[in-house]
Amino acid sequence: MKFVALFIGVVSIWVFTSCGNSKTVISQRILLHNYDRDTNRVDKIWRSDSIHFVKTTKNDTSYFLYSDSISTSGFLEEGLRFYYFFTKLPRQDSLIYFDKNTLLPLVGTKTFTINQQKFKILKYYYNLENSAGEESNFFYHPNYGLLVVYNEGCFSSLVHTMEYDQISKILVDSIIQDRTGFYSVFEKGDFSSIPDSLIDEEIEIELDVELSSDSLYKVK
Repeated sequence: MKFVALFIGVVSIWVFTSCGNSKTVISQRILLHNYDRDTNRVDKIWRSDSIHFVKTTKNDTSYFLYSDSISTSGFLEEGLRFYYFFTKLPRQDSLIYFDKNTLLPLVGTKTFTINQQKFKILKYYYNLENSAGEESNFFYHPNYGLLVVYNEGCFSSLVHTMEYDQISKILVDSIIQDRTGFYSVFEKGDFSSIPDSLIDEEIEIELDVELSSDSLYKVK
């Protein structure tokens, strides 16, 4: 077995090769924003944290981990305020596995164009049987992972946003500013119907942003 470590800004990339198989691990700190809705029903950031993000790709299957700590001692000593884990199968956009055994179906897509580069955002729906209030939309892009989590339950509101670099921040802002029903039917103001499944909408944004490793969002 051999491994190579590449460091780009605040991102570390580990490549393992053994017997023809390869595994890539991307590890970095990202910025997590937690939101609360005020009396005027406006979602506002009430807490921001730097958390661990680890993406492991093995045999084209990607595993995403978001956590306060990536060590067992950290789990036990500090206690976790935040933890997400999901799996994305290769060439399979119709669903993701959340927490290993909960299937989240794809319910919509939308393409944003930033400086002539297209970013197709996938929207997955989280809903547990015999439960109420947990229904949520997870917005995902393969270059990053989760970008936005929006709760569609009893008191619909924005829950989390994740920033990996400057481009991801623009994508997050574009998603939560959407008023076509892709972000939320409640934000659209239409309570009578759910948007058609798997609608691919496209909008274009022209911004003066350079897509380079130098633009990585730095979190201390």
